[in-house]
Amino acid sequence: MKYWKSQFSKLNRNPEYRWRGDHWDRRLRDDESYDEKWLYTLDNPVRRGLVERAEDWPYQGELFELRWH
Repeated sequence: MKYWKSQFSKLNRNPEYRWRGDHWDRRLRDDESYDEKWLYTLDNPVRRGLVERAEDWPYQGELFELRWH
């Protein structure tokens, strides 16, 4: 995580971008867990107050399909 944060910070030198001091990662073990985490992630901009509805966030979607079967 430290590496990816440093790479992003080097490319985007905006002082308003701040990283949390901690992070956690979790191994996804089944389809239900994946779906749960995906829905949680989609709702992040709403919880942060950036948009009223998750559908309004312009930076959502899949870049790569993750196949679990």
